[in-house]
Amino acid sequence: MLDIAWLCNMAIQAVYWLVLLACNFLGYSPVWVKRDLKKREIEEINRSYRVPHHLSLCYSDRKVNFEELIALIELCLAYGVRRVTVYDPWGDSIALERRFRPMCQAKNVQILAGCCSTPIQHTSRLVLQLLSAEAGRPTLVDACKSLSTKSTKITSEDVTNLLSDKFNLQDPDCLIMIGQTPSLAGYPPWCLRITEFIQLRNLPFTRQTFEECLESFSKRDIRVGK
Repeated sequence: MLDIAWLCNMAIQAVYWLVLLACNFLGYSPVWVKRDLKKREIEEINRSYRVPHHLSLCYSDRKVNFEELIALIELCLAYGVRRVTVYDPWGDSIALERRFRPMCQAKNVQILAGCCSTPIQHTSRLVLQLLSAEAGRPTLVDACKSLSTKSTKITSEDVTNLLSDKFNLQDPDCLIMIGQTPSLAGYPPWCLRITEFIQLRNLPFTRQTFEECLESFSKRDIRVGK
């Protein structure tokens, strides 16, 4: 009498080895097959969702976690986000700068700690900026003082350009507020004129939660005023 379980097991093994032989024949290894499938899946998601060019994370609770941030940055690299700003008023993210550097060097990520005039390296895959409360109102006051020496009328464009050139502060497309209650916690106010907001209790550092954020962002009707 035939053993059905044994036959099924043999059939599965035969299919497995046929797949391996086909991969070897085509010049693929199983690892490369997995990577290629994952890459194609992400490309399909990028066609389905609108990915923000600049993503900001704003902590209203003191819960900055290095491992979670690394996982999120990896997702941003995979999905094509070009700039990530991490803001917490306590400066805990800036304190992690040295721990971020090995990953940044390995992944071709430019890291900026605080407000600085360091030129952006356009060859980088991603720009990571770490901000504290000093980047909020104090920086805006400093910018206004610098502009007050001008003899001509100060425009909103002047403020925007100065914040970008001198402090590397730019408008994010999407800002995720992380905490129990929605709060900007002193985030630089001038840089939020065209930003879409998402409120979460925890950082979306898993693939599922990150894609949920992309889906939510994609559904927003962004209208940039003139």
